[in-house]
Amino acid sequence: FSLRRPTPRGALGALLLIAGATPAAWFVGWLQTFFLPIPWEALKGLEELVTADSAGRLVWLLLLLAVTPAICEEFVFRGVLLAGTRSLDPWRFILLNGALFGAFHLSFQTAIRFLPTASLGIVIAWAVWRTSSIWTGVFMHLVNNASIIVLAYVPSWRELLSDPEAPPPLWLIPFAAIALILGVHALRLEGADSTYPTRNESES
Repeated sequence: FSLRRPTPRGALGALLLIAGATPAAWFVGWLQTFFLPIPWEALKGLEELVTADSAGRLVWLLLLLAVTPAICEEFVFRGVLLAGTRSLDPWRFILLNGALFGAFHLSFQTAIRFLPTASLGIVIAWAVWRTSSIWTGVFMHLVNNASIIVLAYVPSWRELLSDPEAPPPLWLIPFAAIALILGVHALRLEGADSTYPTRNESES
């Protein structure tokens, strides 16, 4: 399960990585609207679910939709599942982990959530592998979910989420690219988790 704490460099790299991956996933979701139907009723219900009208409800939503999924889903996907596929090459179990994470978030209305969620799952799985800590995944998952709730709470920021056909702000593109590059660089300096050996290592 890789329960050890991440190093300070690993935690910083994870923060940078999710800071870049989250807006990148928004862009992926927007690009999909040109090819996939938009489930307006489902998105409207989701917007109402994550929107807080008071500080108390904001705290409740953060606990319900950010803290709880970050812990429960990470222990399933980056804990049980990632450990269970360690006989595969790293790139294989990381891609598989992301694909299953995306499939878990599919709905009957549309497949529009699959690619953005799967891409985030791949990024988080890679970070957990590089830092040797599942808490890295919990932290990244928490930051991603909490950012959506906070954006929905602030009226002037809510517009970023309200219209899936509208592109995210263009200034997010260079920000996301820089954050991703810095995050990848920081985590590449971390040692790969010996809990998840490559197939050649497991056979030796």
